[in-house]
Amino acid sequence: MTTSDAGAPGDRVLQFADRMDGRFALWAGPLGTRVEDGLRQLERDAVMRRLYAREPALWSPHPAVQEKIANRLGWLTAPDWVMVILLVWPVLVTKQ
Repeated sequence: MTTSDAGAPGDRVLQFADRMDGRFALWAGPLGTRVEDGLRQLERDAVMRRLYAREPALWSPHPAVQEKIANRLGWLTAPDWVMVILLVWPVLVTKQ
């Protein structure tokens, strides 16, 4: 759906809401144009792919900073190991 009303959610916001299956939606209101521009820039720069590929150059062009950043991207896999802990937690609690 294309909207012509500047105060209405744009196509990208509506597409995002559709992907979230109605669980969550964002609407930028009067900042919609700026949000749309930002989303397009994130896509052009492949930010999500680069983030999950743990590319430290995404954060800084400086090699010394990139080295530090590379050591701090472990949070990207936190959901994976947290799920394992949550599955084992009831067993650990009942053994005490």
